[in-house]
Amino acid sequence: MATPRSVSRKQLIANNKHPQRKSVKKAGAKVSKRAAQQTANKVAKKVAKKAAKKIAKRVIDRTAKQKAFVKKKPSTPAPAQEIGPEVLELIAALDAYKLKYNRPFPGWSEVLYVLKGLGYNKS
Repeated sequence: MATPRSVSRKQLIANNKHPQRKSVKKAGAKVSKRAAQQTANKVAKKVAKKAAKKIAKRVIDRTAKQKAFVKKKPSTPAPAQEIGPEVLELIAALDAYKLKYNRPFPGWSEVLYVLKGLGYNKS
């Protein structure tokens, strides 16, 4: 297609009358859609990677916590013959205290109170 010399190529492109301008515009639209799709895919992959890393970290933390709380094999209890009369007296005094004050688990200060009641003093 021959263009008159009076109209420049830039003017034809600006007015959308240049024969190559339409194809450039269509190709640009296709490229922009494709570029947008590629960008969206890249963003989605990054988000998925971050989410996967967070999930993996949670799983690792959970397994570490579970390993920390694994019950260890209990030690063998002391034979009943080793319990002396003083220990039995303390156990009886603590049981009496728990019944009297309705305390299933007395604190250390309460145990000290029971010990002092039995005659213990710091020397």
